[in-house]
Amino acid sequence: MDLFSPITLGDYALTNRIVMAPMTRSRADYQGVPSPLAVDYYASRADAGLLITEGTAPSAAGLGYARTPGIFTPDQIAA
Repeated sequence: MDLFSPITLGDYALTNRIVMAPMTRSRADYQGVPSPLAVDYYASRADAGLLITEGTAPSAAGLGYARTPGIFTPDQIAA
């Protein structure tokens, strides 16, 4: 078994066995709008077998810490 060999995980066929944890803390602005930096971060790691992304707040009451991305305003949804 090789780290770079394909694997099936449930319904997902992964190109390799690399799993990346979420590590993009605080890459949204203070209004919870994801920044282009977050897009660049995930795009540069797209070759990993499985990327687990950070959580997204469904409401202003659901924020766990500052600069968490949200999906409860039009600007957040557009980003």
